Amino acid sequence: GYFVLRCDFVINLVLVAPSLRRKGIGRELVTELLHRLPGEESSDPFRAWAVVDAHNQAALEFFASMGSAQRVGTLSEVAATSPLVAFALTLSQGALFRDVVVYQLNGRGDGSEYL
Repeated sequence: GYFVLRCDFVINLVLVAPSLRRKGIGRELVTELLHRLPGEESSDPFRAWAVVDAHNQAALEFFASMGSAQRVGTLSEVAATSPLVAFALTLSQGALFRDVVVYQLNGRGDGSEYL
């Protein structure tokens, strides 16, 4: 699932059946989303954000393995540079009361889906 904030998407969940995990399905789902979001070549690039529980090792490893996922840091660190994004992440993810790590992923598409 995802939540949209102007040019930013929040990845809420990447769900894959336990019997199908570690086969690249979650990576393909996130990659497909990124290919649908306008990338850096676009006049208005989009980003996707993922808020991960700092104690969820599987989720931390998943986003770290994405290659294009930039570990931004804590919610406070996001708030210092993007207060509106931090506010949206707090509302959509309940991140205010949890120890979280935030990842940013950039769109890779040409923006044609948003014309």
